[in-house]
Amino acid sequence: MKELFFEYKRDGKITEALIVGQNMFNKSPGDRECFEPYFLLLAELASEGETDQRSSFLQQAMAAIAAFSESTDLTKEAVEYIREKEALMEDTYNKIEAEKERLKRGFIKEKIQFNDDALSLIEKLLSQLNSVNSDGEFEKIIKKLGDVDSSIDKEYLSERQLTKYSELTRTSSSLVSGKMAFFENERNKEYNLKAIEAYEKVFNMFKDNEILDSHKEIIKNLFVFDASRLYNETLVYYNHVYNYILSKLSDDDKFLLTKYAILSEKRGSR
Repeated sequence: MKELFFEYKRDGKITEALIVGQNMFNKSPGDRECFEPYFLLLAELASEGETDQRSSFLQQAMAAIAAFSESTDLTKEAVEYIREKEALMEDTYNKIEAEKERLKRGFIKEKIQFNDDALSLIEKLLSQLNSVNSDGEFEKIIKKLGDVDSSIDKEYLSERQLTKYSELTRTSSSLVSGKMAFFENERNKEYNLKAIEAYEKVFNMFKDNEILDSHKEIIKNLFVFDASRLYNETLVYYNHVYNYILSKLSDDDKFLLTKYAILSEKRGSR
């Protein structure tokens, strides 16, 4: 059995060597000649490689020590031998934990650096957002901000970064609200300009006696604008035009005009 174990080990077939070693040891758990080759292989595997694998081999080695100490005939020399192997495992355990801590610190350092870069990018995007003048650019930057924010691992934000993140979040909220109000106002300005231009066109046609049956569709345009989006100034002008038109119409045409006003579909309603 031992010859097969060493053959596998010599050939680099570690999985096979472990299978044979475990079988050999389990059959004679108190036999040092069966324990030691198997234990030393586990100790060797626990001393190098990835920490998770090392921890697994360490646990197997410690289990082997426990089984050996329960099964072997104990003498002073045997106790010293067992303590020596336990000390080796304790040292290996400390090294594994130190490596885990080193990797953890490195991982956290990378996270903090990544988050620093992300926060800097958010700050840059907010600066761009502050100067944007079109809906299209606004939406692009908002999407980028969302993507960058999603990439930040909030769990690894340092206290300094949390403070910065909170400040940027408040700034972002204020900027977005302000820009949305700005673009809404711009859209309403354009809407009101179109409305007064339409009103003026109808007013001038009535004023110049150019209204014919073929122009009745134009009159309908007087009513396509949503009053809830119109400024007070626009409504004043609308009332002026509407009252002027009413003063020029017969009773039948006044009825027809009122009907148009009721039935017209409003353009750009909220």
